[in-house]
Amino acid sequence: MNHAIFKSLLFLGAGAISDAAHTLDLEELGGLQKRMPLTGTVFLIACCSIVGLPLFNGFVSEWLTFRSFLAGSEMTNLSAAIVLPLAAGVLALIGGLAAACFAKVYGVGFLGRPRSGEAGRANEASLPMQAGMGALATACVVIGIFPGLVLRSLGALTEELLPGAALPPAATSLTVVLPWIALFVLVLVGGFAGFKRAKKLTATWACGLPGLDERMQYTSTAFSKPLRKVFSRVYRAERTLEVVPGDPPYFPVSISYRSVRTTSFEKFLYRPGVDAIVTAALRLRRLQTGNIQIYLLYIFAALIALLMFMRWA
Repeated sequence: MNHAIFKSLLFLGAGAISDAAHTLDLEELGGLQKRMPLTGTVFLIACCSIVGLPLFNGFVSEWLTFRSFLAGSEMTNLSAAIVLPLAAGVLALIGGLAAACFAKVYGVGFLGRPRSGEAGRANEASLPMQAGMGALATACVVIGIFPGLVLRSLGALTEELLPGAALPPAATSLTVVLPWIALFVLVLVGGFAGFKRAKKLTATWACGLPGLDERMQYTSTAFSKPLRKVFSRVYRAERTLEVVPGDPPYFPVSISYRSVRTTSFEKFLYRPGVDAIVTAALRLRRLQTGNIQIYLLYIFAALIALLMFMRWA
């Protein structure tokens, strides 16, 4: 249920971005938080939920899954006692990669300066779109702070279907601890908001250049470069660098860099299957001739085959 809520919110947020900026290419976005404050806020809530941060509904699901995997080490089944704790490690790795992914999505898409004219002219989504996203964002926060609203109902259903299968202690502790954490965070945020500090505005240093522009910002490709370096054996990137020298040796006329990434599993697992499906579809396409007589022949052949099947059955 949590996945259905925050993933639907992410899809609706992407639709609002596409409607306002006419693109979903991260390299063409940026600065949308100022132009679309409500969409940016609810999209951030969805990002926090999907990566499993506390006080958001994704944390409840992830925490219970972690506890279930770790409890597997106490099982008498040797295979389960080995595999389930390892699965907890895999879940932690997935959580870290998801955090990096959605930090990139929100940071590049909503922060900084617009990277295109369309992003710079984007306007907030319409009221019905805001209402839909707001309702889902509210559910993400409410379930994240008060998980008992859902866990008790699910626990009652589970006990009815599986007698004796009560809620685990981890679920009960969440319903008690999370509201107090939320209250502490609200008090802390309120204290910071009431603390007045002296402000001083200065120009941002631009490495000796006259001023900042959108080309100096981090791109989504640059943001993910460290992860791609770590997983370089999986993401086998093909890189080409072309430098056109000028008269002075230190000032080339142009530098062109191109990087194409193809994962091993895409190349050896997905791509052969996709190619086979496309080849079969192209061959089947020959059946669609556009000739009404041929289509009538297909119908006649299908009726004959159906009658023969009914006769044999």
